[in-house]
Amino acid sequence: AKIKMPAPRSHLQHLVQKNRKKKVAKWNEIAKYKALLKKEGQEMTRTAGSRSVEQLTPASETPGNSTSIDSGACPVHQPKRTAQSAAQLRWKRQQQQRDQAREEASHVAVQRNEQIAEAQRRRAADRTKLGKRTRRGQPVLSNHVEHLLDRLQRT
Repeated sequence: AKIKMPAPRSHLQHLVQKNRKKKVAKWNEIAKYKALLKKEGQEMTRTAGSRSVEQLTPASETPGNSTSIDSGACPVHQPKRTAQSAAQLRWKRQQQQRDQAREEASHVAVQRNEQIAEAQRRRAADRTKLGKRTRRGQPVLSNHVEHLLDRLQRT
């Protein structure tokens, strides 16, 4: 009594087709949504263009108010913010943050290198001082005492 298994190839093909249909449906929904957004955006610009100047000016800038410069002039429209311009702004901000971080890191590295160089100079001076000997080959005690006092004063 052998059990027959379906061919694995047909089973995998079925799953691939099923996943493909899901992806196509998803992208169709996204396309419909984007088309709807585009249509709404066009309607918004049409309705804004048909309104009168009085409706576009804020309440604080009424013709009787002294803050308005020229109540008869059309309001200045900002250029429409597209996905590309938003991405460019985001990229510029990220670049500025990266540049700032690099400058800070380089400043910290320069300070660290200065500290290391100073410590190396101090150690070299200490080594030469502590390495001095008397005529009989004994270490110069006054240099050792000065070294210990310096270390105590530094801490």
